[in-house]
Order: sequence, then C-alpha cells, then structure tokens
Amino acid sequence: MSEKCSICGQAGERTGKRELRPYGVGGALVCAGCVLGDSEREAEARRCLERLFIQADMHGVDLQLQAGSAPLPRIRNRSGS
Repeated sequence: MSEKCSICGQAGERTGKRELRPYGVGGALVCAGCVLGDSEREAEARRCLERLFIQADMHGVDLQLQAGSAPLPRIRNRSGS
C-alpha cells in the first residue's frame, strides 16, 4: 500500500494498528497506533467519524460499525417497504 499515515509517515496496512482511516485533521489518513492513547487525536477522530455518519445519512446510506473493519455501507430502502 502506498498510502502513509499523516502523523507518523509509516505505510498503512490492511488491518491492525497501522490500518489507515480518514479520521485525522481535515480527513487526513491516520493509523490507529497514532490516534489511540492521545486524547486530542481521539477527539478529532470521533469528530471525523461523526461527520462521515452525517454525510452518509444525508445521502440515504446507513453505516454499520464492525470491530476491526471500516464502517459498512448499506443503502436505505427509500420506498418504505
């Protein structure tokens, strides 16, 4: 993977503490290892995740969280049935 964490600069991995997520300042990619344990970074990650959920909701997409993986999108049934 050629993408790197915006904090430590290490290349991201598919899983684990070096898995990259768009939870940094302004949606920058960060790894869990750099976010966890730093209250300021954790707060920013929570704000970013909240914005992602709000944006998805506006577009009719429900996101489901799963431990160890990215949020899973699920398109809402807009017909009401």
